[in-house]
Amino acid sequence: MAHNTFSTPNSTLLELIDCGYAALDLHGHFLETNTSFAAMFGYNKNSLLLMDMQALWMDTAAQQSFLKQVKEQGVVHHYKAELKHQHGTLLSALINAAYLPEQQMFMLCVYPNVLADTNQYEILKTNPKNKPAQTFITNDKNSANIEAFQPFSLANLALSVMQQYERMFVDKPRVFTYDIMKNLPMCMGDKQQVLKLLSCMMDNAIEATKEGDSITVYVRTTMLKHKSTGLDEEYVMLSVQDNGVGMDAETQKHIFEPNFSTKPDAKGMSLARALKVIKKHDGRIHVKTGPNMGSLFKVYFPVRQRE
Repeated sequence: MAHNTFSTPNSTLLELIDCGYAALDLHGHFLETNTSFAAMFGYNKNSLLLMDMQALWMDTAAQQSFLKQVKEQGVVHHYKAELKHQHGTLLSALINAAYLPEQQMFMLCVYPNVLADTNQYEILKTNPKNKPAQTFITNDKNSANIEAFQPFSLANLALSVMQQYERMFVDKPRVFTYDIMKNLPMCMGDKQQVLKLLSCMMDNAIEATKEGDSITVYVRTTMLKHKSTGLDEEYVMLSVQDNGVGMDAETQKHIFEPNFSTKPDAKGMSLARALKVIKKHDGRIHVKTGPNMGSLFKVYFPVRQRE
């Protein structure tokens, strides 16, 4: 049974979630949204409650197909959708959705699809022995869209994503635990991309576990050597650890490659995209896994320079 879960959506909590959240009835009519969702499409919340989701799709048939898929599968991740703003402009989006049969409703979390595919990374250290580990470090600061960078709290983003997944998997719960250090320093970056990264990490933990398994998230500061100067620098580290099936050595060789997946129905792009986000933020990622030993993913973001 999950800890710190909520049986029904809380309106105050929904406003803390940085994704666009919406609840729909079986016909696609809006039951509830947060401000982020309404703003994404140029509406206010009260206006949306008089509408249905079909009005936001470029192709109404695609919306019907989407809801049918969610109802049949229970949960759908990273569904690529062509939605539209109030003014009619195209909004490419990714949707995580769940069907809650007892409540007879759909829950949606919508993110702008701002991430491009990646096909390159640099492996700095590997240890293929009893405790396989891989560390990836980025080396392309100039690729970041600096104009989109703003101060953000990795702790707040992690908490909102955790609570979102607790609600989405209330019918097939994992034991979610989080330990977030207080008064953490801010980082600089594109908050929507970081949210997508955290979602990717949680998706992989969910896929590797079954009902009753545990997923633990830690957020804290740490010091790492700068890759060029060798001087200590402060980072905020977020880790996601599960006690699922883990990955063998052959799988580890390919996990950051585009289109690779161990799931026949998956697109295999989530970790490649996660690496792209880390690269844009001059961050690092460390993976420790092995067969039947679960997986531990750690990501590091540089602390915002204090003025």
